[in-house]
Amino acid sequence: MSDHELDAIAAIGRRDHDKNLWFGSLAAVAVAHCLDTASSWGKREANGLLQGKGGRFDERSLTVKAVLVGGYVAIQDQATLHNPAMYRWMAGLNAMIAAVYGVVAARNFTIPR
Repeated sequence: MSDHELDAIAAIGRRDHDKNLWFGSLAAVAVAHCLDTASSWGKREANGLLQGKGGRFDERSLTVKAVLVGGYVAIQDQATLHNPAMYRWMAGLNAMIAAVYGVVAARNFTIPR
C-alpha cells in the first residue's frame, strides 16, 4: 500500500472515532435533559417558554423541550453530514451542555415541589 492509501485509511478511522464520540455526547445530552425534566416536573418553571399551567413544568413543557432538543440534534446531524470534521467540535459542545443541564438538574432536585 502506498502512503496515500494508508493516510486515507487512517483518516476514515479518525472520522469514525469522532462520529462515535459525537453519538456518545448526544447520549449524554439526552440523559442530562431527562434528569432536568425529572427534577423540574410539577415545580415552578423559571423559563417562560417552558412554563405550563400555573407557571409549572408539565406535559406542555416536556413537549416544547423535546421539540427544542430534537431540533438541536437535527441541526447537528445536518452540520456534521456536510462537514464530518465538526464531529469532534460538536461532541465537545454537547459535553459542556450535558454538564450544565446536569448541574441544573442537581440543583432542581434540592427544590421542594
